[in-house]
Formats: sequence, structure tokens, C-alpha cells
Amino acid sequence: MYNFIDGSNSSTEYVYDSNGNVIVDSNKGLCSVVYNRNNLPEHMQFSYGHTISNLYDSKGRKLRSSYVTTNQNLYVPIGSTVAVSSEKVLTSTVRDYCGRIIYENNVLSKILTEEGYITLSGSTPIYHYYAQDHLGNNRVVVNQNGTIEQVTHYYAYGLPFSEGYDTSQQPYKYNGKELDRMHGLDWYDYGARFYDPALTRFHGADPKAHLMPSWSPYSFCFNNPLKFIDLTGEIPTPVEGASIAGHIYDGKIGDVLDGDWRLDKVYTNSENPAYRSGLYSRTVDGVTEYAMANAGTYFENSKRGHGSMSEDIEQPFGGSENMKVSIATAKQVSRDVGDKELTFIGHSKGGAEAAGNALATNRNALLYNPAAINAEAYGLDTKSYTGADKNGMTAFVVKGDMLNSFINQFFAKPIDKVVYLPQQSKNPVTNHLIDSMIKALQQYYKINEQK
Repeated sequence: MYNFIDGSNSSTEYVYDSNGNVIVDSNKGLCSVVYNRNNLPEHMQFSYGHTISNLYDSKGRKLRSSYVTTNQNLYVPIGSTVAVSSEKVLTSTVRDYCGRIIYENNVLSKILTEEGYITLSGSTPIYHYYAQDHLGNNRVVVNQNGTIEQVTHYYAYGLPFSEGYDTSQQPYKYNGKELDRMHGLDWYDYGARFYDPALTRFHGADPKAHLMPSWSPYSFCFNNPLKFIDLTGEIPTPVEGASIAGHIYDGKIGDVLDGDWRLDKVYTNSENPAYRSGLYSRTVDGVTEYAMANAGTYFENSKRGHGSMSEDIEQPFGGSENMKVSIATAKQVSRDVGDKELTFIGHSKGGAEAAGNALATNRNALLYNPAAINAEAYGLDTKSYTGADKNGMTAFVVKGDMLNSFINQFFAKPIDKVVYLPQQSKNPVTNHLIDSMIKALQQYYKINEQK
């Protein structure tokens, strides 16, 4: 049974260290937590003496978890640590994470795959598959014969409220994250931080909290987990996308952005100086995902500046050479990454190009103050478009933006979701800038938190 357990009557039930990490949770009987220099929990001890120890590499990836259960109830004072001698150990379990291969007490336990995982019966592999919802929550596990092995339902913030069949079948549940239930911990491992679904908050401060100063550094998914997911325990995708959309204008290969997105490759075209796009990637829990971003309008007195502003006018009429180059590039990139996740991102004219890329490949897109696109003029079909996992496109538009307040009123847009953000200025050009977009995103999520 999963629920919040009020295990303490103390006036102070939670204690934090100077870095904002929880070191005592009296309700769980968690007496002490020791963190490493990356603010990840290395050692935890509970009131009865049970312990959990984690080992990480230099990048914060978990390599090993060790669990000790004592054979008699020790008394561990709150805020203290008591050594557990070998004669007091009832059971000891060591779990090693070698990429996607997991060993338990030096025996192969699971091999994680894109669709689920593999176990062994002797030397015979048994394949298990996930049925997921739109947030990547593992709802059903079936084996290779189609037999249902596990069913899990969740409250909005990830707390399982109902499980069926073999409830211990596998620990990867909400958002596909590992739920550590040992000794009543019940924390999800999100990589950068651990998350408590019963409290609906993280137990450590967001390492990227400086980018969203109006938000609590412990909040989960902007307090809207039905719409957003948090892949790493850091700021969710819409803000990362805006950062990428701004970076591609003049970013350099090798630059690493917030969210650990790295610019791997830049695409240009000698005959179209206003065209610039780039391929970004990051790897989380051994899984690599990609984003292709298109630069938008260059407001400068240069050849590319004049060309990009001209493209803004030509795109709705089907006369954009940049659009044609972009679609061809996107198709090749989509083929190259295969079944890996690929999201198209763009601001201004780059937003229209990102929409075209998504339509041409049926991938997802994040658009920021996008210019209009006449899909039919470029041979693109909007009716059959769904995007990956039916997530489609989301356009973020600052109210008063110059493109969306004039040009886009007259041309259909292949956008199935639009989020309107607070106006930043009386000047339509200022509202259009990517810096205004980022500020508007911050305000928007703060307003929705208060509702």
C-alpha cells in the first residue's frame, strides 16, 4: 500500500543541510542522510539501523546501491549514524548498474531495453514489455507471450494507488523512473535528485533553480504533472527548448546548455545564408535523445539578416528556400537517429521551419513565437500528423508578438496546441525576442502555480 505515513509527532519532522538537501525525515524513520559533492545521497540510515548506500560516477550516474537489513532493532537517534556490525546483519543486497545491465549480488537481474527489459530463466531470455501512457508511466507489464505480469495506476504526482498481479515484478514506474521502496524509503530516482511522490516534492534543491527564481527549488513539474514530465529532476522541456532555440542563432559546436544538451553539429547552406540549424543531444540513464533546432530571424544589417527577414514574408506563400533546405535536412537527420527521440525546435522563422520538419517526419515539435507556414505549399500533410506518441506540436506565443498578432491571423498553422504567455512589452518586436519568451515562460508557470 502506498500512502503518506505520519510516523512522527515531533515539532520538527524534516531537517535540511546547508545545501538544501533533506537529512532527516522523521515520518519515514530516516535518521540521517549523507550527500556527496553532487548533492546525491551516499548513505542513509533508518531508526532501526537499516541502511542504504549509493555509489556514483563523476557525472552523478548511479553505479551501485547496497541495502543492509539488521536482524535486531537498533536504536538510531535522529540526526545520528550508528555502525552496523556483521553479526547484526540479517540480509545484504548489492545492486550494480552497468549501463542498461543490472546485477543483483553479482547475478544478472535485468537488461533494460527501449520497450521494457529482459530477464533470464537459466540461460533462456524472457522479454517483458511496457504499456505506457502519454507521460511515459509504465502502466502494464506483459511478457513475450502476452501474459499480463503487472498493472499499476497512479495519482497525479506519481504515487501508485493500485497494483495488480506481481507487484514486485519491476521497480520502474512513474515517468519510467526507478522507485526505491527499500526500508520504506519510497523515493523515485530522477538522476539529479530523488523525488517523494507522497509529498509531491523533491528532497533536494534543483541545481538549475537559478534559471527559474520565482519557483520553489523543490517543486515538481511546475506543479502540473498532467502536462509536463521531469526527465532528470531538473527544469522540464519547455524551458530547455527555449534555451536551445536561443542558442542555435550563434552557438558553437561543443557548447553544453542547461539540461546537459550539447550542440553536436551545425547545418548551413551556402546558397541560403539565412539558414542555420543544429543537432543537439543528451544522454540520460544510457538513453540518448536528440533535438534539431532552427535559427529564426536575425535582426541585423547583414546579408543573413536581410535574408531572414525576407524569409518571414515568403514562408506563408510557399516561397521559402530555407524551408525547403530545412525539410530535406530534417528528413536525413530523422533517418540517421532512427527510433531515438527527436524533437524539432525553433523560434520565429525557425519555428515555422521546425513545424515543417515535424510534419515531414511525424516527429514532435516545440515552437516559440513561430512564423506562419503554408504547409500545403511545401507538400506537407497536416491531417495525418500526430507526432511521436501523439504528442504533436506545442507553440508558445507571447501575447503582442509581432508575427502572431498580424501575419499568422491570415494563414492556417499546423499547430495542435498553443500556449499564450504574458505580454512583455508594448513593443511587438520586443515581445518577439527569445529573451522575452524565456521571461514570459517564467511568469506563465508562476501564475499557474498560484491557481
